[in-house]
Amino acid sequence: MKRFKKIFLLLCVMVIASSCRKDIVHVDPDFVGYWATTYYPGTCNMAINIGSDSQFHYYSPTELSDCRRYSDISGLAKADNKSIQVGLLHSFHLNQKPFRIDTLHFVYDDGGSTQFGQAVWQMQVDGAVYYKVIGK
Repeated sequence: MKRFKKIFLLLCVMVIASSCRKDIVHVDPDFVGYWATTYYPGTCNMAINIGSDSQFHYYSPTELSDCRRYSDISGLAKADNKSIQVGLLHSFHLNQKPFRIDTLHFVYDDGGSTQFGQAVWQMQVDGAVYYKVIGK
């Protein structure tokens, strides 16, 4: 019986914590788009794709030296000013919300092919700097 109470209490805390967050596009519509980190030869970049329906897709290499093996985290994203919650299990620290920058030309890896992109938006998630790719 005590175990049931602990599980129930934990479940209540999780529900309350997640209800304080709003769908990510309602926190800031500038989140919508394809975001990528800069690619440097010999490394892999990470990418985040956020849809207008707050669907969140995060792609990250399982090993920084092997760009062919990626982990993928997907789900409905909710956010506040400090974090992004994807589903019930995944949370990302939001270091900086999206903000405008001067036009930046950068290189990113789009699933095995090197691409050249332009960005006028930047954000920082889990310490990594992401640029919103124009036209993607």
